[in-house]
Amino acid sequence: MKKISHAFFYAIQFLTRLPLPAINYVEHSASRSVLFFPVVGFLIGLLFYLEASIFAVLNPLLLAALILFSWVWITGNLHLDGLADCADALVGGHGNRQKILKIMHDPVAGPAAVSAVVCSLLLKFVAIYSLLKQSDYVFYLVIIPMMARTLVLAWMNSCDYVREQGIASDFLAHYSRPLAWQLIILLAFLLLGFNFSIGLLLIVAAVILFYVYRTFWLKRIGGISGDVLGAGIEISEVVILLVLVVFLETTY
Repeated sequence: MKKISHAFFYAIQFLTRLPLPAINYVEHSASRSVLFFPVVGFLIGLLFYLEASIFAVLNPLLLAALILFSWVWITGNLHLDGLADCADALVGGHGNRQKILKIMHDPVAGPAAVSAVVCSLLLKFVAIYSLLKQSDYVFYLVIIPMMARTLVLAWMNSCDYVREQGIASDFLAHYSRPLAWQLIILLAFLLLGFNFSIGLLLIVAAVILFYVYRTFWLKRIGGISGDVLGAGIEISEVVILLVLVVFLETTY
């Protein structure tokens, strides 16, 4: 039980800026913590839902901006940084694997990085605003971050890590793939049970995104890296949010 709780808080410490006492490194703790990524995503989304409920009297535009600010703050720009690095690497790498990986490691942000981050935040802001107008479905603010971090498990399960050392190497060192697949399937059934039609739509969108994103990076660098996974979370949140609000806007 102590190992499980340690892995849980390790996941929170890595994925968020929530104020926690420093968690000391314990052997295999990083790998065990991966299974808690969807749970941390759920907690992140729960904060957004509570924020939307508490400040529901505010203008939806202002509330959407506040939720987006919270989204960026609580993740510490971790995933936006991955998105920025991947954007620069794809533009500057010209299809060369080694050059792509080298640019990803460069901390300097170029025009492609800035454009990718701005577009991501803009799309997320508009999607949050649209979801707030559908007050009966604001609870999906909880679901979106959870689904994005569940997709990380699927990519880690099905792709090789392309660096000998890196931010994700410890997470993959003793990672239980069979248990992760079981967790992914369980979360899919829970999503269907919450609302079957919307759940099925989001699962289909997630499966397509999983395949397209996985295929894209396998062709370019032969696997995944920490930046690729971080960018995947950011892209997943935007795509799944957009799919949801487009469905709600055109159906209800």
